[in-house]
Amino acid sequence: MIRAIPIIDPNEYPPMTTWRLFPTQLPSLVLGWTWVLFAFCLGLAHRLHVDEGVLCGYWRPWVEKRWDFTTTIGHGMIKASWFHEGTRFHERIHVWLYESICFLGFVLALALLPALEWRGSLILWATSGAPWLIPLYLYSAFRWKRRGVTWFQAFYYFTFWERAAYSETKSHRDGEHDRWEL
Repeated sequence: MIRAIPIIDPNEYPPMTTWRLFPTQLPSLVLGWTWVLFAFCLGLAHRLHVDEGVLCGYWRPWVEKRWDFTTTIGHGMIKASWFHEGTRFHERIHVWLYESICFLGFVLALALLPALEWRGSLILWATSGAPWLIPLYLYSAFRWKRRGVTWFQAFYYFTFWERAAYSETKSHRDGEHDRWEL
């Protein structure tokens, strides 16, 4: 018997950042805040603010003409002008996924501490997060390209990363927000 996954009220989601696990999240935090601040310094983003531990900004209008996507890397998010509450839930899933990967990196680094010594374990933990996703994006692109979709669709939409976020939330530019139908 297949059970339906219960619908979660968006107001009942836990916060973006779990502060008790914060020490394990430093690679994600440093990466996210660095890239948003870098985009701000280059004039690509503006209107910076912190939302539940995530440094957020908005794309400048001239950037948004070329890149009309809300982009989340680690604990950093640059929003498109059409950003709405449904998109916030979608991006929140990405932050949780980064946190999960950083926690996994932290646990692996501790487990391998005797074999890698402290430097190797520190490097393993510090590179957890986005660098670990690059092979997954490439795998997705090669796997799905055979199915007759474009490279961008295969590289982006068919990764487990986006599929997880879209399965939890269905958020579109028109403001819709609900669970995917099972």
